Amino acid sequence: MKKASPEKKAYVKKLCEEGIVKADEILSHLKKGEFYQELSRGALINIKNELKEMSLILDKKQYDPAYPRFILDYPKTDLIDYYINIWYEYYKKT
Repeated sequence: MKKASPEKKAYVKKLCEEGIVKADEILSHLKKGEFYQELSRGALINIKNELKEMSLILDKKQYDPAYPRFILDYPKTDLIDYYINIWYEYYKKT
């Protein structure tokens, strides 16, 4: 099986890092008492932790995140699509 190129891995790592920043921004709003209805706090923490693992391992054979399976149960939103897209790129490019 062909290994992923360094460019593809760098692209996926960048996506994961951007996803972590986005999760942190939303979580900081939740800490301020603001309401956020697209994803629960626990789901965001789980996604953030899995994105960290994905950005470190960058190999779908060694690490397969579980978050896409459970966020598909949430109503479809731009945020859900955003995190699904990160997983898709991880899956296709690593």
